[in-house]
Amino acid sequence: AARRKSRLVAAVLRESGEADTDALEAELADGRPLARLLLAEASPSLSLLAARSTAGQLAVAAGSGSAPWARTLLVKALDDWEALQPTASVTFAPLLFQNLAALGTLTGLNAGEHIAAEGLFISAVEHIDKAMHGHLADTLSGPRGRLWRARVFQSFAELLQQGRRAEQRRSEIAALHGRAAHALGCDEGEEPRISPMQLRWALVHAPQPEPLRVLEQSA
Repeated sequence: AARRKSRLVAAVLRESGEADTDALEAELADGRPLARLLLAEASPSLSLLAARSTAGQLAVAAGSGSAPWARTLLVKALDDWEALQPTASVTFAPLLFQNLAALGTLTGLNAGEHIAAEGLFISAVEHIDKAMHGHLADTLSGPRGRLWRARVFQSFAELLQQGRRAEQRRSEIAALHGRAAHALGCDEGEEPRISPMQLRWALVHAPQPEPLRVLEQSA
């Protein structure tokens, strides 16, 4: 199952930087094994939480956020998160702030929901700050953790840049870009950038605590 997720991420997010949205939408079309698993009403599990969140984040990263199942996956992942406490907080804590940020990006696409989107991003950043002062500090300071944090800061900055008060919030936008640059270890004045390879790596989540039987059987 973990290999299947890795293959899907690599197939959708190409090294050229272009996204193959058709590959993602084909996997999540009605009747496909992945769609049956991720979109069905099922008892929450850590594996299902990780798979739903990763697929939802992948949809946002690939520009397929308008697909109706994208929001559904991210919302279901949050529901799984709540149902699986306290275990999820230990095993997949970084998924929470990434899931909130992806949902914030989707929400920001809808006219009139900018405030709600900003609230989701604020929550994501608060979870990052809290985690950086807890047992996840080492994880989030590692190579992948730095990418996770930078993606949230960059996405939040992009949301604010698209808002009506972007000019008045230049200092906040600059601060978020600064946090992204610091997370990525950029030199002073260097613009923070995440390569397609880094993005793919950031979206492949491990460990895989339970088998996803439907995916294993269809692999």
